[in-house]
Amino acid sequence: KVINRVVLRRLHTAVRLTSRKIAHVDITLDHVHLQCDAEELIRVKDLSVSILDYNTKLPPKEAQKACRVVLRSLTVEIEQAFFEKVLEASKPKIPPFVKNLHVELPGPKMIVGGNIKKGILGTSFRADLQLETKNDLFGIYFDRFYVPGTNMKLPDMARNLLLGTIRTFVEKRMKGLIEVSNESLRINPWSKVPVELLTHVSKFAVEDGKIVVSFDEPT
Repeated sequence: KVINRVVLRRLHTAVRLTSRKIAHVDITLDHVHLQCDAEELIRVKDLSVSILDYNTKLPPKEAQKACRVVLRSLTVEIEQAFFEKVLEASKPKIPPFVKNLHVELPGPKMIVGGNIKKGILGTSFRADLQLETKNDLFGIYFDRFYVPGTNMKLPDMARNLLLGTIRTFVEKRMKGLIEVSNESLRINPWSKVPVELLTHVSKFAVEDGKIVVSFDEPT
């Protein structure tokens, strides 16, 4: 398992219930650390969220649709080691023509590298990825595909093979969550959230060997 330990600190919940049985809930959390043994892989920090207008007289699914959730603050930090452990655990599911797949987070870009061997085609590859947020969605842009140690552009056949593999994986496992084009991955996590969620994505970037995602209160 990639994650086998969860450390939670200072969770506080305040509930207000009106005479009409409408609940308003405020939740704050100092941090949650998701770990593999003692190694921290993901840190969730400074959570502040409010659930407004939850009608306790309605069935839960109807109450969820009618309420609003305001995510006022949250920071998530994902260490490079997390991706290393996920790739190790996922080896049986990685296509056999892709070898030595690895992720680096030197900042400000994310780097993915490995080797391709299919038929007569064999090459090392490296992709520089740029992380950006726009309109509260997440974008991972393919800055360039190339042969590591050179300025040589990756052959189109190899690039198309990699993009085709990504598309197949996304269509099978993440349809509706991630959209793949020749230039980027567009991630829309809100399509899977079953409530009206109000927030603002203020950061999606690589910093100091980790991916940092920050949310703050919408204006």
